[in-house]
Amino acid sequence: MASNTAGDGAIKLGGREFRRVRNGLDEAQVAPFIDELSSQRDKLLQSQDHLSSLTRLAEKTVIEADKLAEQIKTEAIEQAKAESTAILAKTKKQAQQIRRRFHNELSNFVQQIFGQFLSEHKALSSRQ
Repeated sequence: MASNTAGDGAIKLGGREFRRVRNGLDEAQVAPFIDELSSQRDKLLQSQDHLSSLTRLAEKTVIEADKLAEQIKTEAIEQAKAESTAILAKTKKQAQQIRRRFHNELSNFVQQIFGQFLSEHKALSSRQ
């Protein structure tokens, strides 16, 4: 076990040597050491308060970020639904237009073929 007593009768505490005096340690050495320790403690408490404050701020920031992410997600879903509804409506309209155009073209084609058939039938009937 290491001794707290230096060879010259001084005592080592907290990495410092203090002279022995009649009723204990030299007050002129101990008082500044205690002041220094007290100052260090105050700085550590301030640092701890600051870190606690930063931790609370970080926690609030994470909560707000989560809320914002959820809001963005909800808005994106709503926008996607609206866009898909609009695309579907446009596609249905285009399909109806294509169907009408196809029906008209088919009808015209059938009429044209039927007209040709009638013309050929008349021509054949007139020859007989």
